[in-house]
Amino acid sequence: MKTDKQEQQKHPQNVRAMFGRIAPNYDRMNRIMTLAQDLRWRREVIRRAALPERGRLLDLGAGTGDLAMEALRQVPTAQVLAADFTLPMMTVGRKNKPATIRWCAADALNLPFASQSLDAVVSGFLLRNVVDVERSLSEQYRVLKMGGRLVCLDTTQPCQTFFRQR
Repeated sequence: MKTDKQEQQKHPQNVRAMFGRIAPNYDRMNRIMTLAQDLRWRREVIRRAALPERGRLLDLGAGTGDLAMEALRQVPTAQVLAADFTLPMMTVGRKNKPATIRWCAADALNLPFASQSLDAVVSGFLLRNVVDVERSLSEQYRVLKMGGRLVCLDTTQPCQTFFRQR
């Protein structure tokens, strides 16, 4: 069960502000917090997306564009869109990623893309930060072509570990 504090943390203004603050260090933080496993996880997300040659992929909640970049590594002919609602994250990403990635400001709850227009939608660590997961997934499904793939990468905090008892 979610607490009021957890719900408040998901408020779009709070999420945008937090990611705006951490944008310059986001990639480094991910590598440290996951012991660089996030790189392997992202490779697997794109592999599972099964993007066809010249296929259209949306990296939703793209942040600095790591999934978008991995998509181009695996399918160089892909048309890759990176969408986020935090301008500082996209600004950091655009500095370090190829110009072939198209960047777009977008809210995961109201995507500005035509229905059935994409071969794959991927996200990394997005769903934990949206206030309405069902609506976000519905929007992602809406923009997928028939037979398209939706692949979400996320983690959760374990309920109980040796260091954290219930």
